[in-house]
Amino acid sequence: MMLKSKDVEQLIKEKLASGRPKPFSILWLSYDKQRDTAGRVMKMDRAVLVSHYTKERIIKITPYGLNAITSVHYDLILYLNETPTT
Repeated sequence: MMLKSKDVEQLIKEKLASGRPKPFSILWLSYDKQRDTAGRVMKMDRAVLVSHYTKERIIKITPYGLNAITSVHYDLILYLNETPTT
C-alpha cells in the first residue's frame, strides 16, 4: 500500500482528542533551493504539523514539544508512518 498526497495531507492534519496535533513519523529527502543542496535522507519521529501551504505544496513540521521548525515539500516525502508515499 502506498499513500497518495491526499492521504498524506489527511494524516498530517489529524488531531488528538485534546485538540493538539497528532504526532507522526516522516522520512524525506532534503533540498535547499537557495544553496542548491539536496539528497540527504532526513527522518523525524513524533513530528507535528505547524503550518501547511497547499499552493506551494510545502508543510512546516517540528518535533513534538519543540520549536525547531523544518520545511518539507510534499514531493520529497518518502515515508509517512513507515508507509511509502507516491
